Amino acid sequence: MDSFWGIKFGITKKELEDILRQKNLNYSFKNLSGNSFFYIEKTTFYKTPSVIHLYLNERGQFYKGGAVLFVKEEDAMGLVNSLVSDLNQKYGHFYSDKGEYLEREVQWLFRSPEGVQSAISLALKADPNFPGFIDVFLLYTHGVEVDKVQKNQEEKTRDL
Repeated sequence: MDSFWGIKFGITKKELEDILRQKNLNYSFKNLSGNSFFYIEKTTFYKTPSVIHLYLNERGQFYKGGAVLFVKEEDAMGLVNSLVSDLNQKYGHFYSDKGEYLEREVQWLFRSPEGVQSAISLALKADPNFPGFIDVFLLYTHGVEVDKVQKNQEEKTRDL
């Protein structure tokens, strides 16, 4: 995995901002609780209305991308099953698939040809602001935090 939303991991804040400007996207830059990220609203991911977060590491390089997809409750499982199938085809079979429906969490862990660890996490949650809608969370992490993702999954598995 070398990109998220068509944007290559490892680029600088300025390069990322240039791309967002070229795409004419409505975005803001935020720094909350030590996390620096671009927040893009009113866009799409997987042909679905979404909000995108593009995170920078401590060196100011793009390393993590997240999408929150807003889906009608009756369409949520079809979308999630399609996402899981497509991600399995692109990145190989998932590492773990736990829970059902709103408790479902799916994770992929893998290493790039260059040896960089990467992870993709997918989870669902009822949208508290819009009854009848489900938020589907996707998070692509390239490198630094992958060990945290794997450790968190192993702790969850031990607790079962």
